[in-house]
Amino acid sequence: MKILLVTMLLMIGYSSNAQSYVESEYSIELIGNPQKVRLVEYSDSTYKGQIITSLSKGRFPRNFVGRLWHDIWKIESEDVEYNQEIHPIVAKRVMQRLKELGIEEIEPCKKFNEDCGNLAYLDSDSVIFRIKKPSINRVVSYEEIHPLQLTKRNEEESPKRKKAQEMISYIHEELDLKHVYRNLWDKLEPDTYYYFRGYSFIIMKKKKCR
Repeated sequence: MKILLVTMLLMIGYSSNAQSYVESEYSIELIGNPQKVRLVEYSDSTYKGQIITSLSKGRFPRNFVGRLWHDIWKIESEDVEYNQEIHPIVAKRVMQRLKELGIEEIEPCKKFNEDCGNLAYLDSDSVIFRIKKPSINRVVSYEEIHPLQLTKRNEEESPKRKKAQEMISYIHEELDLKHVYRNLWDKLEPDTYYYFRGYSFIIMKKKKCR
């Protein structure tokens, strides 16, 4: 009886301490603002999500070759990352909706291809999808696809690009990313901030309140 009891306790302890693993992970790097959404489903049916905003702050030369100077001359700056947690219930809802929209089956668009449109872009800002599962590890990007809420352009005509636009439009609306970014800016300390998108960069200066 004692041996049986000890065995049962060991089994219970093993079960309670067992580590869950990542079942699915979606990471979507968005266009325009330096935001990325990370969504994770674990094997124990729990979910986690983050809205990640990446900026640099500090002294920066105000000219076109500033980015090159930053890399070569090690200009005084600091890379900072701000994470906002997404409620697990919301993370689950967003992951399930993206799966319904076909995020795991999305296909890349090749330039000057009939099914993606014969288009070329100058600044090459892109939406990037990263999908990881035990059987999938894919990275797919689409140039210059904007969510419908933030663009005056029409819906994408290419089926592949239209599917990607539908997904990022849903993410922007469901997570209210514009509001999240505005809230973060209000909380930042006075300093010079900047980030890169494609071949361009955006510099922002927050002044002290008088």
